[in-house]
Amino acid sequence: MSQQPENRQAATRSSRMRWSPRLVIGVVLIALFAILVAQNADHVRLTILFWEFDVRLVWVLIGAALIGAVVGWLVVRVRASGRRNAG
Repeated sequence: MSQQPENRQAATRSSRMRWSPRLVIGVVLIALFAILVAQNADHVRLTILFWEFDVRLVWVLIGAALIGAVVGWLVVRVRASGRRNAG
């Protein structure tokens, strides 16, 4: 009788520790982005419409990545809500 809970715990632990291809790709992309950011710490002049800023290139890259992530997240949400409403 006591064997079943132990087997369930082992099965749960092994399923939590599984690396999916999506997770591996995500970790690799984050590592590559970290390397890109670390190698581009120079100051740059950023011009947006009529404003100009002197910022480190690192912050421009991080900002662009965050904007891209938000836009991607919004696209997925809009598509998912469209499928729910259509179905």
